[in-house]
Amino acid sequence: MVQAVAGLLLLFGLSYTAQTLRTAQSTLSLNRQSEISSQFAQGVSALGEQGVDDADARAGGIYILGMLDNQARAEGGTIGLELHRTIFSILEDYLFQHDSLVYNQPAGQNRGTFGGPILDADFQAIVSVLTRSPHWPGTDRIELAELNLEGVDLRNAYLQGANLLGSDLFQAELSGSHLDGADLRDTCLLLASYGPNQLHSAVTDSTTITSEGQKLCGRAAS
Repeated sequence: MVQAVAGLLLLFGLSYTAQTLRTAQSTLSLNRQSEISSQFAQGVSALGEQGVDDADARAGGIYILGMLDNQARAEGGTIGLELHRTIFSILEDYLFQHDSLVYNQPAGQNRGTFGGPILDADFQAIVSVLTRSPHWPGTDRIELAELNLEGVDLRNAYLQGANLLGSDLFQAELSGSHLDGADLRDTCLLLASYGPNQLHSAVTDSTTITSEGQKLCGRAAS
C-alpha cells in the first residue's frame, strides 16, 4: 500500500510536469519551468517518506507544495489554476489514504493547546495549506469529509463551502474560521472551540453534534 501510494504521487508529479509545464512553455522561461518542476518533485518526494519518524520530513514537503500553491495564486491564469488544482488534489488524496494512521500515540500523549489530541505534523500541515487562503473561484470545494480531525487547529481557516460531512472535529480549534456554506452534517463538534454565531451560515442539521449536544460522537461517557 505504502509503495503504491508513493508510486501514485510520483506518477501524478510526472504527469503534471509533462502536461502542465508543456502548456506553460510559451509563457514561462526555461529557468522558471525548471524551478517549478524541481520544487514540485522535491515536495512530492518528501511526502512519500513513510517512516513513523518521518512526519516532520513529510510536513516539510507539504509546505514546499504550499509555497508553490502561493506562487500559483500569484501567477493566476490557466497555468496557476492547474498547478493549484494538482497540489490540492495530491494533498487531499494523502489525507484520505492515511487517515487511519493519524493517531498512533499512546493514550494521554500528544496533547493540544486545550489538553486535547493534536494531529501528526503532516496532517496539520496539509489542513493548514488547504485552508489558509480564500477559495479560488472556479475550483472544487475543499474535501475533508469523513476524516478523523480531532484537535485540529483551524483557527481563522477559510472553510467556505468545504465538505466536512461526517468528520470528527472533537476538541478542534475553530475560532475565527470562515464556515459559510461548509457542510457540517453528521460532524462531531463536541468540545470544539468556536464563536456563538460561527455555525449560523454553515450547513447543519440534527446530525451535527455541537458542544451543546448530548451525543458523545461514539465515545463512552467518562
